[in-house]
Amino acid sequence: MRRILQILIAIVLTGCSVSKYYTSSVEHFDSRAEGNGFIDSLRTSGKDTIIGYYDGCSGCIRGLEKPYYIYWQSENKWNLTKFTIYARFNHITGFSPPIKYISDNIEAIDTLKLSLPKAEMSHFTYDAVRILLNGREINYEIKNYEKWNNESAPKVILIDKIRSKLFAIFPSEWKALDYKF
Repeated sequence: MRRILQILIAIVLTGCSVSKYYTSSVEHFDSRAEGNGFIDSLRTSGKDTIIGYYDGCSGCIRGLEKPYYIYWQSENKWNLTKFTIYARFNHITGFSPPIKYISDNIEAIDTLKLSLPKAEMSHFTYDAVRILLNGREINYEIKNYEKWNNESAPKVILIDKIRSKLFAIFPSEWKALDYKF
């Protein structure tokens, strides 16, 4: 009996040591590329009031959601969708971006420069905003540590206003249209 047990253990250990590990890479959506593609398609279809907000991270672990939210106006109604690395989501209506703030501060958002910190970090989160308003396009990114010196800058305030609007949306409003794992 002891000899049989030794043979079984040897077979199991030999089998485990010679087996090959198969890995398959998981393909996710690139939420930023998907979102920018969607914005470009909206622009091509004649929409001229679009606001995109991307919540990104540099140096973060893989699998972090990194959502991209897109507002657009169509027939006097605001629409909103989002893209993550896992899914594209439904279009919901009735949630507007801070359009009055954008309209009132468009020049400052476009032209004012942020004061840069004295040090840079290699790992950071950042916010990216893309605005298309009446034929004008504004793109900018702000790293989280750049916000510390610029809390009252119109670009930073706009990001805070967009995030506040997005936090007011219940998770049950979002329905994934397709998943990619």
